[in-house]
Order: sequence, then C-alpha cells, then structure tokens
Amino acid sequence: MHAMAAKQPEYFLPAHGLPIRGVKQINEVLINCVRVLAGLVTDTLSVMNQGARRNDIINAVKVDPALATEISSLAGGSLKLALRAQEIAATGDSRPTCHLIEHAVTAASADTSKHTIRAQIYKPWVATETSLMSKGIFGPTMKTSLENTD
Repeated sequence: MHAMAAKQPEYFLPAHGLPIRGVKQINEVLINCVRVLAGLVTDTLSVMNQGARRNDIINAVKVDPALATEISSLAGGSLKLALRAQEIAATGDSRPTCHLIEHAVTAASADTSKHTIRAQIYKPWVATETSLMSKGIFGPTMKTSLENTD
C-alpha cells in the first residue's frame, strides 16, 4: 500500500467499495489502511504470544475506534458506510460487508441505526450459514446489535 501511495494515483478503484478520486484522499485511505492492518497484526501477535485462544483473540483484538471514525469520515460518514455495507450484503459477499459495517458501528456505536443495519445484515447469515465458526461470529454480533436498537 505504501508503494501504491508513492505512485500518487489520481484514481483508486478498490475491489470492494466506491472509486476514490484525488491524490490526497487516496493517500489518506491507503496510509490509514496500512495503520489499521499493522495495528491488527501487532495486537494479534501480542495476544497470541500470551497464549490466548482463538475466541480470546477475536474478543481482544479490535480496530482502533479513532481509525474506524476516520475511515467512516473518508467514506462520507458512518451511515453512508453502513448503507454501502447493506448494498454489498445483498450480493452475498460477506467479507467486505463485515468490514464496512463493523467500521460504521465502531465509529458510531451509540447510533442505533447502525446497529439496526448490522442486525439486518447478519440475521440471514446466521440462519443460512453452514460453518459453525461463522455462526459463532455472526450470531453474537447480531445479538449485540439487537440489544442496542430501539
């Protein structure tokens, strides 16, 4: 991502999400992604080196709320990010959907509308997912969001 930013691109067409235009905005997105990913790797390795189990790691390692807020801001706000997650969810592509909705909820955790959207996204996946691990992630997350809605 550093190499991509160094090329000073005017347009960025991510595999998931809307196109981004402008050198400054693209560099901010790329550098913030590097920061988020590096932080997740560092935190994950730290918890693993302490002998934590998978569930402990999942519960302990989180994206820094300030970075989630920044990502939401770059996307035009947490609601816009949540609505984009909802659009992608309709295609069945869970990976980008989960990332986007989690950033939206993290950036505005007190906003019940983000929790409503997250619960709506995860509900059909909990019902149809065949992987026990996925059910174990989607189910509690959906439940948390349902508890935080009106």
